[in-house]
Amino acid sequence: MKTTILMCMVAAAMLAGCSSDKPRDEYVAGAGKGRPLDMPPDLVMPKNDGRYAVPSGAVSSATYSEYAKSGALGGQTCGCPTTAEAAAPATAPVVAAVPHPALQAKPGGGNSIMLAEPFDRCWLRVSQALDAANITPEDKDRSKGLYYLKGGGQLHVRGSVPGSAPSCEIFIAGGKGPSSDANSKTIDAIYKALGQQ
Repeated sequence: MKTTILMCMVAAAMLAGCSSDKPRDEYVAGAGKGRPLDMPPDLVMPKNDGRYAVPSGAVSSATYSEYAKSGALGGQTCGCPTTAEAAAPATAPVVAAVPHPALQAKPGGGNSIMLAEPFDRCWLRVSQALDAANITPEDKDRSKGLYYLKGGGQLHVRGSVPGSAPSCEIFIAGGKGPSSDANSKTIDAIYKALGQQ
């Protein structure tokens, strides 16, 4: 019993010690006083030769829409590979842009896939279609628009000529010939995967 009373008195004394008569604002105000920080005497700023100086004067930001409205994009050319038929004079047949992949017969035999998108999107979509169809190319060269397939075949991704409607032609050349069963099955698998995207 004596220990219980003693413990209660100790707890009450501890709780009484936690409270303070000094308001919180006075404590915070007193904390700001002290000696200011000193700069070490051996600290020096590096010399500036002016290479990274911002030019004085009116500095403005530019947006892509302002850049596009200025007409600066007009003289830029497409850095994508194009088909020989599209690069030919105006007598060559013009391929109509299609909203979805279209399978068409090539004059030399075999099929090709037409997409109404610029080369960058076509390249990405073909890459995704190859993954979806479980076709693993041995190598690829984006600058030439080629995927090197097993068996010696080359999957070509050709963009349209700059200034014309964006479109791409996807076809296989090399290997066992354009009309071989393996090439036809590969084009069909890519066409099916593109249609599901």
